[in-house]
Amino acid sequence: NEYDVADAEFREERRWMERRNEALQSKARRAEKARVNALIDLAERHDPRIRRHNEHVATQRQRQRDARKEEQRRRAEQEQ
Repeated sequence: NEYDVADAEFREERRWMERRNEALQSKARRAEKARVNALIDLAERHDPRIRRHNEHVATQRQRQRDARKEEQRRRAEQEQ
């Protein structure tokens, strides 16, 4: 905290200090989140384990889509 609210001489000054401290903390939290997200993006791009996992998930999704389309095709053939 930049401002010590105990040093405030009156209520409005204390409230101003609290708002200012909260704004500074919020800015610091945003900066830390951005730093962590940049690290995560870097890891996702370069870590072979994460790349393999993402490829595996994409393959599973594609298989599920293909299975649904095949099932719809079969049902359409049965109806004819």
